[in-house]
Amino acid sequence: MFRPLQHVALVAFGCASPAVAWASPAERVEASFGQSLVFVDQGVLSDAGPQKRTVPASSALFLLEYRLWPSFGPMAMGNVPLSTVRKLNQDDVFVDEYIAIALALGVRWSPVAIALTEKATFEPQLGLLMGRTFGSTLEDRFFPLLATRMHVALTDGLCLYMGGAYSFHADTLTLLYGVGHRF
Repeated sequence: MFRPLQHVALVAFGCASPAVAWASPAERVEASFGQSLVFVDQGVLSDAGPQKRTVPASSALFLLEYRLWPSFGPMAMGNVPLSTVRKLNQDDVFVDEYIAIALALGVRWSPVAIALTEKATFEPQLGLLMGRTFGSTLEDRFFPLLATRMHVALTDGLCLYMGGAYSFHADTLTLLYGVGHRF
């Protein structure tokens, strides 16, 4: 991991020298997996009949990140659905549809890195990505994605995160959380 940073202002703007901020060159790649809950409109039965409600659909989340600097780097994301979505068709009949797999590429920025202890660092992170769906029942499309996560990294390489994402074109909100490892 990296040493507690005395110059947080430099890291906040991505200006810190890698020689100052890195404890070793072996911590530049972070691979993580987790789960995402995508909030989508699904059909439900109620006393008033069939209705649409926003409920979460579960997906497996995979992230790969290369840390050019402690505060900035490119990242890739994969989201593989683990369930179907129940939709109402024109005749008010429920139809189960598969959720499309999504892949995205973009950048991650950490405005600050705060040493919690000698072995743990906290980083709020912001990601801007451009993604594409694959295998959609309607049509595959490109979409911009804004993600934020609260990230805690330990000196042994273990990382934990929790956050959220918003897809502008699909107009969906996602809760994400997982574990990773820096090597």
